[in-house]
Amino acid sequence: MQTVENILAYFQHHQTQYGYLDNLGGLNGVSRYWSFIDWTEQWNSTTGVPTAVKSGPVTLESLLYLYGLQAAIKIVQHLGFNQLAEEYAKQALELKHAIRKYCLSNSGMIQDGPGLEQYSQHAQVFGVLTGVLTESEGKTNLLQTIKYRKKYAQCSVAMSFYLFAALKKVGLYAESNQYWDIWRRMLANNCTTSVEAEAGERSECHAWGALALYELPTTILGVAPASPGYRTMTIKPTPGYLTWASGHVQTPVGLVKVDWKLVNDHIELNYEIPEQIELEE
Repeated sequence: MQTVENILAYFQHHQTQYGYLDNLGGLNGVSRYWSFIDWTEQWNSTTGVPTAVKSGPVTLESLLYLYGLQAAIKIVQHLGFNQLAEEYAKQALELKHAIRKYCLSNSGMIQDGPGLEQYSQHAQVFGVLTGVLTESEGKTNLLQTIKYRKKYAQCSVAMSFYLFAALKKVGLYAESNQYWDIWRRMLANNCTTSVEAEAGERSECHAWGALALYELPTTILGVAPASPGYRTMTIKPTPGYLTWASGHVQTPVGLVKVDWKLVNDHIELNYEIPEQIELEE
């Protein structure tokens, strides 16, 4: 917990008088710290950093800090540190208001930098995941980035996990089909492992490329723990663009078997779970 507190304190120390974060770093090999976000085509010239960094603060760093605070709240609540949870909740609420006040354009899109007319899919994704955007706003913004892909920096290998989570949250998971093309191209290029980025890809087994290891069992099959150690669990498939799925998921207490199919927009679900696990509806 001390490490978690120290990291969050570092970010808090870099908050401006407006509530959002000041510059934390910059380009790789140029600045003391590298503000890397994603190896997406539009940011290759700035070493994976939003081009907004050339003008000042990067909104995504504020969004990531907010995302971290929200995760920390759950952790400290679980540990019983209620006062610290309240402090983090207060900081998170103030930061959320600051992002909406200074980094939201008249069109409702989150800007890559406060007051800058630069936009990315990434900022909308984390706007959804942190609750800075409402579900309706997030759906509208994500659809905009999907429809006009050349206009907005697109989530690539490093950020697809978060993109898929945001699509699921706003009811657009069917759109994930086209973003799996990144992995289909890996197969077409005879890659034996998940690549780091599509620019100069090679078989290097990069962890953030292993999206399928999470997405297939947890989202497609819908198997997830509802309490630590799988004492309780849920099975809530997200069909997206699929009409059926079947598979096994290994848990700490045994194998979970799931198969489902879509019939008239209704999921017909069959499953087998270990006796030690209680299934929550």
